Amino acid sequence: MEDREHIDITENEGEFVNFITCRYCSTNNILKNKFCNACGKPLKEKYFYNANRNEGRIRQIIFFFVAMVALLGLYGYTELFNPTLEASLWIELIVGSLILIFAAFNFKETVHLYSFRNVKLSKLMLLSIVMVAFAFLVNYVAGYINIELIGAEDSDMLWIYKETDYPLLLGILFIGFHPAIFEEMAFRGFLFNNMLYFSKPKSVIITTGLLFAFIHFSFISLLWLLPIGLFFGYLRYRYRNLWYSTVCHLVYNSTLVIIEYVNWL
Repeated sequence: MEDREHIDITENEGEFVNFITCRYCSTNNILKNKFCNACGKPLKEKYFYNANRNEGRIRQIIFFFVAMVALLGLYGYTELFNPTLEASLWIELIVGSLILIFAAFNFKETVHLYSFRNVKLSKLMLLSIVMVAFAFLVNYVAGYINIELIGAEDSDMLWIYKETDYPLLLGILFIGFHPAIFEEMAFRGFLFNNMLYFSKPKSVIITTGLLFAFIHFSFISLLWLLPIGLFFGYLRYRYRNLWYSTVCHLVYNSTLVIIEYVNWL
């Protein structure tokens, strides 16, 4: 069956306004548009309307975020999961599976974000350099805050892997690759796509950035997690794919892992 956009009907100051949602970038367009205002793709001449679609998207967003908060909260702040490597691997598996399940509800929209059409290697390299520099800055700032201002010990993200034979490899795999792939699929993929149905792109970038920072359960880390979440959201919207934000996320996290590993040796 041919892919088609759908018409959303929303109430605006007592009047009903029709919007055509672009199937390429999930941006709302007014009914008379022939081309999408955001990505420039042609809008189909045939449309369909599903009265329950938006309500279903809202439920998906709520269920997803509640499940993520509950799972990560139980792992980080209760004794339900012992702080062991095995428990950590189970949590990574459960979180990844949960994200894949919710992404499957919006399979076509998610798959489209992994197109290489707008990806340029030179831009990826430049962004990677920026993220390496930002990781060094964050490492310095976090260490200064923890040691000089708070008087606490510096963070140790590799502690759970240090008893293994391959702490650096496991750190890059589960702190670098896993969050980069699944957090981007969740926040800049699933959540971003669904929220575009109810709000303007700027608001979606801010909201997903806030949720991304909040889910890490670290007040001090908001200083860098919020701006980096906003930046990843901008990249997703600007280039209509997840490759830029995923690679930036991977480079940033992996650089922090390498810095900590070198300091530990």
